Amino acid sequence: MKGRVLARTDAEYEATRRALVWNGLKPQRFPDFIVTPQDTDDVLAAVNFARENGLKIAVRSGGHHFSGTVVRDGGTVLDMSAFDHCEIDVQGRTARVGPALPKGDLVKQLNAVGLAFPAGHCASVTLGGYLLGGGIGWNTAQWGIACWSVLAVEAVTADGRLLTADANHHDELYWAARGAGGGFFGVVTGFTVALQTHPAVLRSSTLLVSAEHAAEVGAWMAQTVPTLRRSTELLSMVAAAPPPLAGVTRNVIVVAGCSFGDSDEDAGAGLSALDSFPLPVLHSELHKDETWDSLYAIIDRVLPAGAPIAAEALWLHGDPADLFDRAAAGLAAAPSPRSSMLAVVLPPLPEGVPFPDTAFSMVGPVALLVYSVWDDPASEAENRGWLADVAERFAPNLLGYYINECNLAVGPDHSQRAFAPPVWARLAALRAKHDPTGVFHSYLGSEAGRVAT
Repeated sequence: MKGRVLARTDAEYEATRRALVWNGLKPQRFPDFIVTPQDTDDVLAAVNFARENGLKIAVRSGGHHFSGTVVRDGGTVLDMSAFDHCEIDVQGRTARVGPALPKGDLVKQLNAVGLAFPAGHCASVTLGGYLLGGGIGWNTAQWGIACWSVLAVEAVTADGRLLTADANHHDELYWAARGAGGGFFGVVTGFTVALQTHPAVLRSSTLLVSAEHAAEVGAWMAQTVPTLRRSTELLSMVAAAPPPLAGVTRNVIVVAGCSFGDSDEDAGAGLSALDSFPLPVLHSELHKDETWDSLYAIIDRVLPAGAPIAAEALWLHGDPADLFDRAAAGLAAAPSPRSSMLAVVLPPLPEGVPFPDTAFSMVGPVALLVYSVWDDPASEAENRGWLADVAERFAPNLLGYYINECNLAVGPDHSQRAFAPPVWARLAALRAKHDPTGVFHSYLGSEAGRVAT
């Protein structure tokens, strides 16, 4: 192999193992080998060696999953960080990208040639895990879930073949690679994705409302989201009040809209619902021109690199007023002021448009993403306990989990409930067919990857 191979006895092993995970929480799991392939020949060699020697494989693109899923006990981690290529076909409106390419890098390169892609909300997250798990990114209502834009996947299979899977070739792998997440039974070396025209204007409006109005915000979101242009993204976050408002209220709800407009007029019209917001507002910034850098900076402040973060990602049903109210009550009990919750009422699909047939199959009317963030290592148990308590608050309304951000280490229920039941069954059958000896690790917390009976 041209790439580096580290065993547990090597001096660089522990620092490298910890660096595999972006989160400040480092899993106490220890692979036998950490392999950093430099090209597809290296990947083929590593997969064949692992299969022939009974070593399970976990694949790392960027290591951003909050559960640290790439680090397992025993076996081999393939660190795909060298696979960060980006080749843009401007005329064809497609790009060939590597799994280790950060989303922010892709966005910048596309912006330079007037194109766009539904990349996610955190710039440093790489494309591999993001696309494999579905990918909920910017302007989803207009551009769709990111994996729906995947035209082809290049992957090394358990039996040591490099295949290109698309709608007409190896369609089972193509189906699974669009949503299966970390349970995908192969090593992706590249994606071909369809691109969009870049918006002429990015503009936002942000309102800060006391968390005591959570129920009213939820009701307003439920009424407003279906009326919005599909090029307007509307979300809310329950968080600690910023210092200037700390004496007014402990927690706030940040109501934020972002408009991806074809013109100044179009972008402004996309934010008109926030101009007439019906509740008392503590602070507002209306019709602010944005760049991708400024949008990404917002998320970086909420989820800082290197901080200990435990997360849960819930798809919920029920009255948004009630759900938002319970979210605010949950945050009021948080032991850390750095914790927050993102609550989103999802827009319906356009009339007559079917939900695409991919492994990404679990959604709900409301998404609730809970982030437990803290500073003091001694408070880990307390903050993890709070996260579990919040999840329990919403158990009666739970439809399922979002595979890319849910707390997979909790147990097998999480991975299974991240998919519609028929999809989970099909994934298990395809895994048995394409990886019969279990060369690749299945989902963290659900190692067998079998359907519950």
